[in-house]
Amino acid sequence: MEKNGTLRPGRLYIDMIKLVDGRLFKKEPELEKWFSAMARWIRSHYKKAEDTWIGSMAGRRLIEGARIVPNAGMVFIEKSMRL
Repeated sequence: MEKNGTLRPGRLYIDMIKLVDGRLFKKEPELEKWFSAMARWIRSHYKKAEDTWIGSMAGRRLIEGARIVPNAGMVFIEKSMRL
């Protein structure tokens, strides 16, 4: 949260491809397993509001008058795993 009370969304993202010496490799399966566990935990503990997952503290801030604004200047071209 910013000093003025504005909340900005974050992002949970994983790229399962890595570049080593100019060659592409799939990352270790344990990383994908860990990421999936994190995504499940968020879905089970946070509340969904449109396309944003909101935790309890952010929810309290919203009730108190905070607002959520998008992050300016963020452009994503890669395919991302949606929660």
